Amino acid sequence: MKKEDIAGRSSDAAEDKPSVLSSAEIDKILSMTLIANLATLDHDDGIHVLPMWFLRVGNDICIPTSSHSHKYRNLRARPRASVMIDV
Repeated sequence: MKKEDIAGRSSDAAEDKPSVLSSAEIDKILSMTLIANLATLDHDDGIHVLPMWFLRVGNDICIPTSSHSHKYRNLRARPRASVMIDV
């Protein structure tokens, strides 16, 4: 069964390996209005995940925050994060 992905490519549903996106496909996806999921680490090693708006500036993904937020405090104490963008 063939299906079409977000970049408009046809793919076989039985494929084991994900395809590699071209620069143009990445540009197309990141120019869309999407939500990013930002994950940071809490003081007890728990994971704090929340949906966030984002803006692409060049090759950077910019996520706004306040210095009073939980995610900001987590990132100041433990400067590691993961970002997942669903399409």
